[in-house]
Amino acid sequence: MRNIKLCVMRVVVIVLAAAFFYNTPRLLAFSQKDVKQVVQDNGCKLLILENHLNPTITVQIFIKGGLLTQDKPSAANFSLSILAGGTKKYSENEYYDKLDAMGAQASFAANPDFSLITVRSLSSSGAAPLEFVLDGLKNPDFSKSKFRQIRERIRKNILRRANYPFNRAADKLWAALFKGEKYEYPVVGTVETLSAVRVKDLKKYYRSLLSPENWVVVISGDVTPRVLKQIEDYLSRYNLFSKAGRGKINYPLNAGAISDTTIILREKQGQDYVLMGMRYKYSDLKDYAGMKLLSKYLGGSAMESRLFMILREKYGISYVATAFFPTRLGPSLLGIYFDALKGAADTGVRAVNEELDAIEEGNIDTRLLSDVRANTRNEFRVSLSNVSKYAWYLGFYEMETGDYKNLYRYPELVQNVPLHMPPDMLKQQK
Repeated sequence: MRNIKLCVMRVVVIVLAAAFFYNTPRLLAFSQKDVKQVVQDNGCKLLILENHLNPTITVQIFIKGGLLTQDKPSAANFSLSILAGGTKKYSENEYYDKLDAMGAQASFAANPDFSLITVRSLSSSGAAPLEFVLDGLKNPDFSKSKFRQIRERIRKNILRRANYPFNRAADKLWAALFKGEKYEYPVVGTVETLSAVRVKDLKKYYRSLLSPENWVVVISGDVTPRVLKQIEDYLSRYNLFSKAGRGKINYPLNAGAISDTTIILREKQGQDYVLMGMRYKYSDLKDYAGMKLLSKYLGGSAMESRLFMILREKYGISYVATAFFPTRLGPSLLGIYFDALKGAADTGVRAVNEELDAIEEGNIDTRLLSDVRANTRNEFRVSLSNVSKYAWYLGFYEMETGDYKNLYRYPELVQNVPLHMPPDMLKQQK
């Protein structure tokens, strides 16, 4: 009897393993030929990716609009928060109760370069959740009471953000490097910019979201031909677009001058906090891959990054050290953030600059760099196996370059791109 049980267990393990290895290549084998493109008569562009492994459908509507297109700071986030707060017909609670009953969720978010409406649902719900959300988009609640309610909610969020030293330092850094430009303020804005927004500003930004030329709709998941036709038909007859939109939006993508600065928060008690940053606009996908690789080499993995090794293990002054390079349509920045023991911030800045000089001179930890290359490639490939994440890449890069096919070269570029320093990186701080 025991031998029979062991045999049965072995068979079950083999079957499960076979199922896993059968499905895994399908998960990781997405390519441009798997993505169907449709451009509708009203200008709305659809990217369709079928994946029948899970019984869910995700529709992500990427809309040109964010910091780059708002006329007043805080307007984009405020407008999307209004849309997320119910409609003229349904209160906020009623709105999300209706979605729950359909096995669906919806979210509305303003980002630096675009606005995003996401609808996730069980495939058995068909196109009904998307139709419900877009019907609500026709009837936003811009009443004074809703305006005051959402404004207070955002104000509290801004105050909560200020409790974290990184947020305070980051806001100062972006403001210094992008003064007078759209990226000067965080997406939520500040208490001052929020107070300056009026209902008419929200309505103006809301109208800018409705032109089909500015929409990239990514439909992914367990989409049947019948449901896909319903979605396509509904989007094609969504007449609110052509009547209310303000036409195709062109992003102001001036790279601007390379500049850098260092923000040091010297707290009265506890630690100091340092954020060093350089404004930089990547020229192509290879340059982008190089900057991402540099940021991960400097501060990617929490306890294995180059900066952590230096600031923590060599100098013993820091517990947190990281680097980042946000993906932006306009100029971005390479940021380096670390905390420091009280009075040790200047020592940390000198140590960081010494490491940047070493990289520029070719003194690189080859073992660490090899690990970073492998991890970066794997992270990207794993993210592509997630349909929602994959859809985000498609929607974002389609909007940025008009051609998402280059994305498939990213692992190859990460493998081969040299670890280079941007010109004059942080030199003024020495």
